[in-house]
Amino acid sequence: MATAMTVGDWTYSEDPDFHSVISVSLGELYQGGFFIPTDDDWKWDFYDTEQYTRVCDMFLQYYYDREIGVIPPLSWKRQYLAYFNQEMKKLKTVYAALADNSDAFLVNSDKYGKSRVIRSDFPETMLSDNQDYASSGTDREYEDIEVSDIMGKIESLYDADFQHPDAYLVRNADKLFSCLLTVNWNGTV
Repeated sequence: MATAMTVGDWTYSEDPDFHSVISVSLGELYQGGFFIPTDDDWKWDFYDTEQYTRVCDMFLQYYYDREIGVIPPLSWKRQYLAYFNQEMKKLKTVYAALADNSDAFLVNSDKYGKSRVIRSDFPETMLSDNQDYASSGTDREYEDIEVSDIMGKIESLYDADFQHPDAYLVRNADKLFSCLLTVNWNGTV
């Protein structure tokens, strides 16, 4: 009798039906106890625990039946950790902006300026020792923030094939897996 275990929102069968052709699938590594994302040996540089758990669950769901692209599995593990550590160096600021719920992505430009207007009735004559020549002056500071409309920004993001950082991490991890996908049918005689 097969039992099942649940990780995140997904249930995995403990009596799987794997048909790996070249190497071993991620599901086999997971079921065999080799790939354990919750172990410290498998943890990569993440933004926070919630983000790490969410991405690991997506990764396992997305690649469960795919065969790893580097063998032996310890070499694949090094590639896995290197990939996620490298990508997270770039994405931590994106996660921080999303966590702050900032409107930073709506700002097109932010210009700051400072100016001073000086007037002098007698520019060539010093009035007394250690005094400025100016008889009056005005300081001015300004900041011009150009904010785009939210619908225009969303449209431009989708035109640029925008992906949530979680989806970006998971989809671009396909380089860790074999590009050969096979179908295996049990033939009858």
